[in-house]
Amino acid sequence: VGTIALYLSYVLAAATAATGIVGNARKNPRLVAASVWGLYGFFAMIAITSALLVYAFLTHDFTIKYVAATSDTSMTTSYKITAFWGALDGSLLFWVFVLGAFSTIAIAVNARRHRDMIGFVVGTIMVVQVFFITLLIFNKDPFTTFLTDPPTNGQGLNPLLQNYWMVLHPPTLFLGFSATLVPFAYAVAGLWRERLKEWITPALPWTFFGIMVLGTGILMGGAWAYEALSFGGFWAWDPVENGSLVPWIVLVGSGHLMLINKRKPTSLFTTLLLVLGTWLLVLYSTFLTRSGVLGDTSVHSFTGEGMMPGLLTLILTFVVLGT
Repeated sequence: VGTIALYLSYVLAAATAATGIVGNARKNPRLVAASVWGLYGFFAMIAITSALLVYAFLTHDFTIKYVAATSDTSMTTSYKITAFWGALDGSLLFWVFVLGAFSTIAIAVNARRHRDMIGFVVGTIMVVQVFFITLLIFNKDPFTTFLTDPPTNGQGLNPLLQNYWMVLHPPTLFLGFSATLVPFAYAVAGLWRERLKEWITPALPWTFFGIMVLGTGILMGGAWAYEALSFGGFWAWDPVENGSLVPWIVLVGSGHLMLINKRKPTSLFTTLLLVLGTWLLVLYSTFLTRSGVLGDTSVHSFTGEGMMPGLLTLILTFVVLGT
């Protein structure tokens, strides 16, 4: 059922992306409205998918490989739930879920305004979702089951991850990363509709929300590292740590320039460049963390076997060229 829900989410995401882009391109309000409802429907479907995986953890369904690899019967309920994002398969699904939730809120707030670009915004967001679900379906399906008899108990969550920061740090980072997609989508829509300033107003609150949440997540990571990884400090300049810090710095610059341009149009090119660059840096950070190219050189290498590097590289290249 989880796999079916994942495939349905994939189809719905692709259809919604096409509907939003075509609707705005043809100035068809019905198609634009349909894309907004498609986004809501996608979030509902991906929420069901995520709930099914959490239920599998809570009921010790070790017929699912991911559940068997990241949990066992002795774990507390809180760690069974956090095992959802304890390795690559589940963490990517969790990111899709957080992206869907955040995007739904952001679009719901602005759905009745900026109708001339909202279809492009939805379309951009859903294209990103299609890419992520492509990775899930073709490389890291969290619902893959054993072809032989399943184990009677799981391997358990990595001891380094059985920490209260595991409940707080990854979801906060994912929420911060997700927040950067909304300004990116509005910037793309503004370029598409040649509204080089109008996109700033709806994107500005989400930019500063992202600055606040992503910054908080980075601080949480530093506290966790000091407590559990024996760095002798809060920061070790690990590649994955830098992969979250650099987008945050660029996002801060974006927010400041957006505030300036809201009052007086100046440096619009730089503003667009920083907003678009923030999301590209988030994708690059995803490539570093999830592709396995770092090997054992990162303290974050406990996340497990990497995703298909070629597919991630293709996606990153496509987004850069498209931007």
